[in-house]
Amino acid sequence: MDIKHLQDAIWEIFRLNRMKSAVVNCDRKAALKSLLRSMLDDGLPNFDAALFDKAASQAAAYFTDPEAKTKIETDMAKYNLDASTIAAKAFVMNMEALEAIDRQIQAATARAFFIRHHLETGDDGALGRVPSRRTQHRLSDHGRQAG
Repeated sequence: MDIKHLQDAIWEIFRLNRMKSAVVNCDRKAALKSLLRSMLDDGLPNFDAALFDKAASQAAAYFTDPEAKTKIETDMAKYNLDASTIAAKAFVMNMEALEAIDRQIQAATARAFFIRHHLETGDDGALGRVPSRRTQHRLSDHGRQAG
């Protein structure tokens, strides 16, 4: 049964790492829309709702129309922006969620190391003492504060 718990913890680490990529990818369109709004609003003294609507339609076209994508990439290049800028903006927009996922990865990693240690030492009763996720979270927070 210890092996099963170790497999579960390792699987959770892999799943959470994949989730981080998915979180960022889900907001690429919103990130592009934000960047386009900034580009379109460059130097304008007043808010213009039509420009914000244009940014939204261009962001949608970027992901569906190859010609629109080429035009938008050319416009972005004038500001030294590219596809990596879109990913960076999406990352920043999701920083809080990514930090929460990282805390879950730390907890799962701690659980996996705990189980592996007890498997290696042959402590048959160790699994009953595996720290809960809540305890692991408190322990990892304490470690961050101490360091």
